[in-house]
Amino acid sequence: MLSAAYGYQLPAGLIAVCVAPWIVAFQFDSLLVAEFRQQTWPSLVLLPIDLRVVLYEKAKAAAWGRRTIVLPIASAALIACLTDAIAVVMAMTVAVLMGVLLVQISILNQLNAKIWWAGSAVGVLVLLLLAILIVVWLSFDRGISFVITVAMMAAAIFCFLGHIDWRLRTWTES
Repeated sequence: MLSAAYGYQLPAGLIAVCVAPWIVAFQFDSLLVAEFRQQTWPSLVLLPIDLRVVLYEKAKAAAWGRRTIVLPIASAALIACLTDAIAVVMAMTVAVLMGVLLVQISILNQLNAKIWWAGSAVGVLVLLLLAILIVVWLSFDRGISFVITVAMMAAAIFCFLGHIDWRLRTWTES
């Protein structure tokens, strides 16, 4: 808000919009890690519910736990929209997709804890994706870069989602 008063509406708004999904993803990670550290996950597996519902409810709890950041971020985004609404919408879209990727990385790290290299492999893939996206944003105009970014992030999300579904099915069998 203070930076908006000095004429930096767009950078302040974009930073606020981009940080929110990261905060929610870190909250989700702490909730999921607590499940595995306290060894309550195996008892959840025994319940007659879909494990995806459990993960979805944890994500909702993480978002609800960080609800106090919504007002300042919404205010910053609104002020930034006065400068460049399209940039704010693009930043929101990319930030939410990145937040989903972070949540998926957290899930994969916990579900693949016995496979020591899985977490590192997923991290390297996401870093590689980010490097490619930086090159894309440097090479193309804003519209084309946005479309390529959303497509590549969505492809990664669906690949990770497939692996999470497979891991949840095989978790109950093992």
